[in-house]
Amino acid sequence: MKVGARDVAIWPTAVEYARDNPEETVYFVSSNDRDFTKGSAGYPSPMAEDVADLGKRLVHLTNLEELLETIAPSVAADEADVRGLLELQTTFVADRSLQAWGSLGKRSQFQVTTQDGERA
Repeated sequence: MKVGARDVAIWPTAVEYARDNPEETVYFVSSNDRDFTKGSAGYPSPMAEDVADLGKRLVHLTNLEELLETIAPSVAADEADVRGLLELQTTFVADRSLQAWGSLGKRSQFQVTTQDGERA
């Protein structure tokens, strides 16, 4: 199979999915600029006709970094906020584990060792 053949085979699936799901944006990721050009600008025929009715709902990105920047942009996070969320989740997991083990008649405290070697 030639390089890029998988992308070409996936193309009709992406187009069909976009047509069948008009409320969604479809992200097609391929660095194959020989068959797809460089991104969404100006597909060759007959691909241009495939997407003519989709507007901007089929987005062609050329690498995973572009995809991540598009769907999960970087945000600034305060260390104290992150620590608080992690502690909240740790407490939740510990409580749920105790509930599950307690339902088996094995309710008891258990120790957790952090990456820094602290025991809780």
